[in-house]
Order: sequence, then C-alpha cells, then structure tokens
Amino acid sequence: MALGAMVLLTVAGCASTSTDGPPAASPARLPDASQTFELRLSFDDLEPGRGQLVAALYGDAASFDGEGEPHRFTYIPIEGEIARWTLSLPAGEYAVKAFQDLDADGELGRGDFGIPSEPYGFSNGARGTFGPPNWAAARFELKSDDERTIALR
Repeated sequence: MALGAMVLLTVAGCASTSTDGPPAASPARLPDASQTFELRLSFDDLEPGRGQLVAALYGDAASFDGEGEPHRFTYIPIEGEIARWTLSLPAGEYAVKAFQDLDADGELGRGDFGIPSEPYGFSNGARGTFGPPNWAAARFELKSDDERTIALR
C-alpha cells in the first residue's frame, strides 16, 4: 500500500462517526495559494540622490544562494534617503537582497578582497560571515499583508 494511502486510511480511521458529543475540531487552515498579499518594502540609510537602488526578491534557497534567478527584480531611482517597493505575492517564503548602485552601472561595486564598496542589505538585517548571509538568515514568511524595512550599510 502506498504511503499516502496509509496516511489517508490512518486519518480516516481516527474520524468520529458518532453524533454524540461535541463536533470534531476542524483542521488548521492553510493560506490559500491563489490569494495574494501586499508586501511593502522600505530601504533606508540611502545616500540621497545618488544612483539607483537595485533590489531582488527570492522565493527559494537555491536562487537566493546564486543557483537561479530572483522571483522579482527592480531598479528604483534614488530621490531621498528612502526607497520603496510594493509587491503583490502569494503566501510563501521569501528573502530580499538590495544595494545602492551609486555609479548606476548595474553591479555591486567591490573594493579590496571583494568587499562591497556600495551600500547593501538583506531582509531580516541578515549578515554573513566572509560573504553574504544564507537563505535561513534572510528568509521570512509572507502569510498576510506585510511591511518590512531593510537598512543598507
């Protein structure tokens, strides 16, 4: 018998068929995958009026760690000290990477030893050791409308 069928039989065997007593508790409701939520991202500590903000939203560990493409990507002109990005997304796990592209060349500038020379940041304020943080440090769960701030350093 397949594992799925055994689990289904086991769960079905636990269901009450008696009409006596209180009704059985209903299972926890999972987010509806077809429902979307608004994610409002604010990026602060920017150098006013310089370059553009480059931001990427990832939906899985592999792409976040460089083995794929971001789920969403954007360039935001810098007008003040804060940039904003609003997205409509289904429930799920996400993580954000961003940097202020001071020279507007589309790439994160690097100095000696590959250390970023332009302000950068990650969701949850995550920091890596000798490199960018991993998915576990930067990931967050979106299950309702949410607002997050990412400080660049």
